[in-house]
Amino acid sequence: MRRGMHGYLLVFDPTRLETLEFALRLRETIEARGGFVLSLLIASKANPHADRQVSAAQLETLKPYGPIQISSKTGDGVEASFATLARLMLEGRAED
Repeated sequence: MRRGMHGYLLVFDPTRLETLEFALRLRETIEARGGFVLSLLIASKANPHADRQVSAAQLETLKPYGPIQISSKTGDGVEASFATLARLMLEGRAED
């Protein structure tokens, strides 16, 4: 699963808790099969007025993995998330 992969983005919807749970399970699966690969959590729907199921406290516990807030609707933060992942990959930084 890791062949040629140096990093990846895990996108979840903070208005749907199950998408975060799925993203975290996927991250565990990737690491179990191929070891650590740099990943960055991306919280889509950056609208602060959206009904969120993922609390600010939960997001705080995930800080070592991102999460970067983006808006796929407006594009805010999308380019920055790819740039951040690329920079971390170039630095060879590992969070674990």
